[in-house]
Parts: sequence; C-alpha cells; structure tokens
Amino acid sequence: LAAGETMSEVASKIEDDGAVEAIIKQIVWKWSLTKTAWMVMDADKSGGVLFKDFQRGLMLSGVERVSLDKVRMVWNLLNPGDCEEVGYKAFKLVFSQWTRKHGSPEHKKNMSNPLQNDDLELIVSDTTSRTGNSPKSSKIIYRNEVRELKRQLKEAQKAAEIFKAEWESCQTLLKKDQLQRQKEDAGIQKMIEDIKNESLREREALEQQLREAKQTQSSIEPESKSEDQENELLHSQVQALEKELTSCLLSSEKVLQRFVPT
Repeated sequence: LAAGETMSEVASKIEDDGAVEAIIKQIVWKWSLTKTAWMVMDADKSGGVLFKDFQRGLMLSGVERVSLDKVRMVWNLLNPGDCEEVGYKAFKLVFSQWTRKHGSPEHKKNMSNPLQNDDLELIVSDTTSRTGNSPKSSKIIYRNEVRELKRQLKEAQKAAEIFKAEWESCQTLLKKDQLQRQKEDAGIQKMIEDIKNESLREREALEQQLREAKQTQSSIEPESKSEDQENELLHSQVQALEKELTSCLLSSEKVLQRFVPT
C-alpha cells in the first residue's frame, strides 16, 4: 500500500485495469448468482477456495488462458487478507460487489463483450451475452467438466504414448544388454571348456608317460638281477683264481727253497 491509501482504493485501482475488469465481467456474466459462482469455485465442497481452485474456476467460467499476473490480481481482490484460502463469507462480500457493478441489465445491454480487450489475451468458450434468467448451473458445470476431462484425457494419452515409447526404448536396450551378456557368458563358458579339455589332455599325457616309465622299470629290473648274478659269479671265479695263484706261488717258493742253498 502506498502512503495514505486504503484497501478499497487499491482494489478500485486493480479493478480499473482493463484485463482484470474483463475477467471479473466474464465471471459475473457466466454465473450471475453468488451461490452458483461459489459452487464452481468450491467444486470439492471443502468450504474454502484455494488459488488452484480459483484457477480451475476461471477456466470453467470460460477463461481458458490468461496471464498469471492478471489471475493473481483478481485473486487478491477476493483475498485481500492474503490467506491460503477464501471462505464463502469473504467470497460473497466481493462477488456481490461485482454483480452490483457488472451484472445489471443496463450494463449487459450497453457494454460490448468484455473479453474483446486488446490488453487481455484470452480464449473463451462462450462469449455470448447472458439473459437475466438464472442459469442451469448444474448442466453448465457438467458440460465444462466434460470438456476439461476430455482435455485431460488427451494430455494423458500423449503422456501414455511418450511413456510407451520410452518403455519400448528401455526394452530394446535391455534386450541388447541381455544379448551382449549372453555372448560374454558364452565366451567365458567356451574358455572354461577349453581349459578343462587342455587339462584333460595334459593329464592323459602324464598318465601315459607314467605307464611307459613303469613298463621301462619293469623291463630293466630283470636285466639288473641277471647282471648281479653274473657279477657274483665272476667275483667268485676271481676269488678262486686268486686262491689258486696263491697256492701256486707258495708251491713255487717251496720248490725254489729246495734247490737254492741257504
């Protein structure tokens, strides 16, 4: 607030904004009655209107796109205390003022469509002037709810298509990863089999060498025994010859002693 300004003066300045005034007129022209407008804003029947509820209510009122700054300006008019939510009493107080200012037959007759303002970029679903009769609010709300649900359905379908594409991409990557792992596992398995086969061949070769060594040993042992026997025989013959030679020498000495004088 500027120095010396009251809340009513500030509100009056905000309402003088062409875009804000156009939004207010659209709400008033759309629902006319305070209770009907409240039913639209408080759709969940919680007894209070949050800012997000108010945004949804604007869309159901025929305002499908508007700058956020302008929406907050209108919200601040409904919520001068800057509370988290607006109750019915505060809503009725402000909306009644709007209906008195913008809802009379004279205003509706003399004013052009409020949404055709150069300062406001709006897309409206219904810009025709209303009659003085009370609207069939339940049917209007239902029709707007259906339109909103269809829009949400389209967005959900788009999101589902995006999710499906991402899921299929993930599945493709997963399959590639599985194939790569299978190839790696097959290579490792082949390596293990090759090592086993090589070990088996080496074992068989060693066993064959062992069998041949045993056979060679078996063939050498009899020859060794035969050689030992021959050696023993020769040794005994040598000993016999040595004895015989010794005996001959002794005999020779005796003969010589007999013929050689002492």
